[in-house]
Amino acid sequence: MTIDPSPRNRLVVDGAAFQLGLSHAVALWESLLTPLARSLDLVLLDRGRAPAVPNATLVPFPSYKSAFAAADSILLDQTCSHLGADTFVSTTYTTPLRIPMVLLVDDGEGVGDRRAAPRERQERELAIHYACERLCTGRTARDGLLREFPSLGPDAVSVCDSTSGHPLPDPNSIAESLLQ
Repeated sequence: MTIDPSPRNRLVVDGAAFQLGLSHAVALWESLLTPLARSLDLVLLDRGRAPAVPNATLVPFPSYKSAFAAADSILLDQTCSHLGADTFVSTTYTTPLRIPMVLLVDDGEGVGDRRAAPRERQERELAIHYACERLCTGRTARDGLLREFPSLGPDAVSVCDSTSGHPLPDPNSIAESLLQ
């Protein structure tokens, strides 16, 4: 597959949440992808059930299996490099190896949920520490993240501005944060 180079920042989004059917994450990302594609050169990795997004490139990608998370990180990194990604964002907690990553943490996610499987907790922790920037959709997510990972410090976690009064973050504020 050939993707034309673009003067805009290229954002690669891993659509794992769509494959996994994570309803809260899917609702959040469905509201964000179209506005992000208007502001950024968006490439969506389709692991299955990813939506068609106007102005975005949909790239078929192997299904996510947590048992192969290490190999998945290698493949994500190689794919991002091949696509010329400036930034990577996951709809879950998948991570590349070298590509700069912005982590979006949603208020409804339950960061620090001790009921999560050990492998899932480990992947969350890795993504949280690997991310160059951590954006939270609200103060609840930010406070939970800082409580669970006090070594991050308050300056390492931002809250997206939501001027619309809607419970989801303003896609323009997220796009602006990704451009910085």
